[in-house]
Amino acid sequence: MSEKEQAAQIDETAKVFGEFLKTLTVGELETHDNLTIFPVFTTTPQKNGYSLLDEAVKTGKFTVTEVTEGGSVPNLKVENGLDQDVLILDGDILIGAKQNRSVTTTIIIGRKSKSVIDVNCVERGRWSYKGRNFTASEQPMYSTLRATKSRSVNYSLKENRSFAADQGKVWEDINQKSIRFSMADEGFKASSTEAADEMYASYEDRIKAYESSFKPREGQVGFVVLIDGKVVGCDIFGNPGVLNRAFGKGIRSYILDAIEKSFDKNKKAPVGDSRKKAVAFLASVGKLKPEVFPSTGKGMSIRFEGKSSNGFAALDGDQVVHLAAFHDVRD
Repeated sequence: MSEKEQAAQIDETAKVFGEFLKTLTVGELETHDNLTIFPVFTTTPQKNGYSLLDEAVKTGKFTVTEVTEGGSVPNLKVENGLDQDVLILDGDILIGAKQNRSVTTTIIIGRKSKSVIDVNCVERGRWSYKGRNFTASEQPMYSTLRATKSRSVNYSLKENRSFAADQGKVWEDINQKSIRFSMADEGFKASSTEAADEMYASYEDRIKAYESSFKPREGQVGFVVLIDGKVVGCDIFGNPGVLNRAFGKGIRSYILDAIEKSFDKNKKAPVGDSRKKAVAFLASVGKLKPEVFPSTGKGMSIRFEGKSSNGFAALDGDQVVHLAAFHDVRD
């Protein structure tokens, strides 16, 4: 592809992304305790031609393994033997092999293709085989770490065109979150290997109570999330069918942060109209300058960031497959 063709592709990708944002509308809220969810809809649903990681690995025709027998912390090998593209979503945790990992961003693995993907270790205390193939954890990466990781990837792409994320920051974030839970809750059981997904185990009943309060609505393609009245992020999929299958794990990535915030005795009551905040947050994403990069897998990746927010979108041709944006609530 010539430089002129590449420039045209980048311009077209940015245009598709911008037009998609204009189609989004915000519905009526659902709330449980300190977590508020606003459903997001689109007037132009995208195509639904993807299998999710959880579904794909169960077929035995989609495998994720170490890149070599000795392994490499920041990379994994993926082979898709299916006749369908597979989505590995930002927040998905792969468990097994030499240590648990999480992808650094959403990746589309094309049908009948092989890829080496960028990942972060999310289990610091193990480097020994637990099976050869990875499976998908039922628990996702919590949203505040997803936000930190997303900004790190943005920096890496600008500096060296790599989807790598700062491994040291990931380990430190997991460690600090575990410490905060331990200090706030005597019943919290820390993971012996510092595995991020095991943090959920201490709060199964509370998580189920949160989850039972939120159900995807007809035509819904995403959601904007507020904790204690503050916007923390959004996840939006181009198609209602994809959202329906990704909904539970997507919401769960915010629930763990909501539970942590519930221990804060100094938190202030929310101020202002929460729906206006959700609408304003989506509008703010459209005002950030998008930067376009070829994806590790199939399609293109759009990255964007401002002083207090950042995020990305995975695009497949003229389809916006997954958009995630985060407000840096720790600022």
